[in-house]
Amino acid sequence: RFGSGGGSNLAGGTGGRGGGLLSVRAKSVVVNGFVSANGERADALFGGGSGGSILVTASLISGKGVFRAVGGAGNSSGSGGGGGRISLINPDTTPGFTFTGTFLVYGGSASGNNSFFGSSGTAYREDKTASGIAYRTLELNNANNPLANTTDRTLINEAAPQVSEGLPTYDFDVLILSSNAGLRFVTTTALKLIARDFFTDDTTSVLIHDNMIMEADLDRTVAQGLLIPNCNFDLRQLGELRLPALVQFGGPKNVLAGLLTGVQTLVIPVGKSSTFLDTGRTAMRAEVNGVQQYLFITQPGNYQFVTLLVKRFALASFDGNFNRSLTISFATVVLSFGATISGKNIILSSSTLNISPQASIT
Repeated sequence: RFGSGGGSNLAGGTGGRGGGLLSVRAKSVVVNGFVSANGERADALFGGGSGGSILVTASLISGKGVFRAVGGAGNSSGSGGGGGRISLINPDTTPGFTFTGTFLVYGGSASGNNSFFGSSGTAYREDKTASGIAYRTLELNNANNPLANTTDRTLINEAAPQVSEGLPTYDFDVLILSSNAGLRFVTTTALKLIARDFFTDDTTSVLIHDNMIMEADLDRTVAQGLLIPNCNFDLRQLGELRLPALVQFGGPKNVLAGLLTGVQTLVIPVGKSSTFLDTGRTAMRAEVNGVQQYLFITQPGNYQFVTLLVKRFALASFDGNFNRSLTISFATVVLSFGATISGKNIILSSSTLNISPQASIT
């Protein structure tokens, strides 16, 4: 689709025009230059146009060039346009992508006191494995543009291509978030997001809305070690986040109000924090007679793990309230130097509790 034009609530002038739409269908595509569908910069006081769309359908895609669908810059009090959409699709049954260039989908810049940078767009690649199975990669990168607030995330509104557990499902072999990119879905209806390999940095965020399930790296084994999602998870009360057994929450500030499934060992790394609200729950799933089933789901405000490790100067906050206690149960709890577990009206149950110097439970 075309990018949308930038706007303003003032009379006169024009917002930046949205980026165009480019669709290419060929047997072989070689890109060593630029393929662009950028939004335009705005006139004074207006918003930049959002990036457009680039769709390339080809059996062979190679080169070292640049695909770009960048948001246009806002002018004065106008905000930047959001990044656009880039999709590269191999329709054949054999691998065909050797492209090693760059995808640019960041939002437009802003300079006014009351204006904001645009959100990242998306870069999607669908190649084939040697066995002819689709291999899907989705990448969001916002070039370190500062986000306006925690809800300023890239909206995914394309129709889900699959169904799993009776839910519309977005299934990616690789999901990459970087440089202040944030991900959320435009709908709040029930859906499922699968990220078989999940790569993030600590500037990124994911909103798991009510009635949404997210699975990340579930095939990861204990022998492969910790999964370290460095993003900030915003898990809403009726959402569910499914993770492997060993997890380190690397985001600087996670907020968990919903169902956290599969985690046995939880690590809060040095200097980071995670907040567990009194609506949150934990669960375990396993295959029973060939079908994945829940072994248990705790009551709201009841968190059960095998091990909790809070590293140096990190914070695990369990926010109960005066009307309902929050229960946390672990076989082993380790607080490293300067680490803190805090909360209101909490009940802590543990077989082994190790509190290092300068660490505290408050």
